[in-house]
Amino acid sequence: MSRSPVINLIAETTCGLSTIRAFGMTDEFAEKSRRILDHSQSFFMVYRLSSRWMQMRLDWLSTGVVAGMAFVAVGFKQSIGIHLQKLYL
Repeated sequence: MSRSPVINLIAETTCGLSTIRAFGMTDEFAEKSRRILDHSQSFFMVYRLSSRWMQMRLDWLSTGVVAGMAFVAVGFKQSIGIHLQKLYL
């Protein structure tokens, strides 16, 4: 949905390129395209940053789980069999 203004602007600019140049409106259309692209990309940036934040949190969580299981396997090596320790790790 947020890309439709970008596609619309490209189609509008492409069809009316000779008119835009004839009336000297290139700077206005360039500024309009910058505003529309900034607005469109801001949503994508928020998505990427939140995705990266979640990925880092899940990486730390999985690292903690693996480290915890390794400490349990080493700490209780007398009471846990070797086959179960291999399964933990």
